[in-house]
Amino acid sequence: MAIIVPTILETTSQSFASKIEQAQNRVHRIQIDVIEKQFRDNQTLLPENWPPLPTDVHFDIHLMVTKPLEWVDQIISQHSHLIISQIEALDDQIAFLAKIKKVGVKAGLAFDVNTPLSKLNLEALSLLDHILLMAIPVGFAGQKFHSSVLEKIKEIKSKIPTMEIGIDGGIDLESAEACIKAGADVLNVNSFLWSDFENRLTQLQELTLK
Repeated sequence: MAIIVPTILETTSQSFASKIEQAQNRVHRIQIDVIEKQFRDNQTLLPENWPPLPTDVHFDIHLMVTKPLEWVDQIISQHSHLIISQIEALDDQIAFLAKIKKVGVKAGLAFDVNTPLSKLNLEALSLLDHILLMAIPVGFAGQKFHSSVLEKIKEIKSKIPTMEIGIDGGIDLESAEACIKAGADVLNVNSFLWSDFENRLTQLQELTLK
C-alpha cells in the first residue's frame, strides 16, 4: 500500500516549523527538501537553521546539493530515517550510500525527470533502500506532472520488485492515482497538499486504500 509523505520546501524557520507542526500528528513520515543555491537557484532553509525536529516522526531528507557526501554527517544528526541524493550530483554512488548505511540510516538515490535509470550503478544496489523518481524538473515546487515517470516506476518494479519507489513533484489526485496503479510506494506531496492540508491529506490517503 502506498503512503502519503508531506514535503517541506521552505525558506524561513517560521514556515518550516509551522508545516512540521501541522503534519506531525497526522503522518509518521515527512520529507524535507534541502536545496543549495549552487545546485538550483532556489535555496531552502539549510539544516543549521532548522528548528528542533520532533523525534516521533521519520524524516526523509532529500539532498539537492553539489557535494552530497559532505552533507551526510550533518544530516544524520537530524533524526534522519532516510537520506536521498540526486544521482546527478554524485561522482561515487557507492561511497555516498555506504557512509549513510554505516550508521544504520536508510539510503536513497533520486533521478531527475529526464535522467535515465541506466545512470544507476548496479554495484550500489546492495546498499540502496529507496529510489526517488522526480516527476518534475528538480528544485522548484508547483510544476506540471510528467507522466513519463510512470514507465520508470513500472521498469523498476519489474526489475527490482522489492525496491521502495518514491515519486516527487506534481502530485494531485489524478497523478497520485496513476502513480499508485503503476506501483509507487511513496508519494511525496507539496503544493497540492499544503493548499488545503486536512482535506487533501484525507483525499490522498483514501486513494491509497483503493
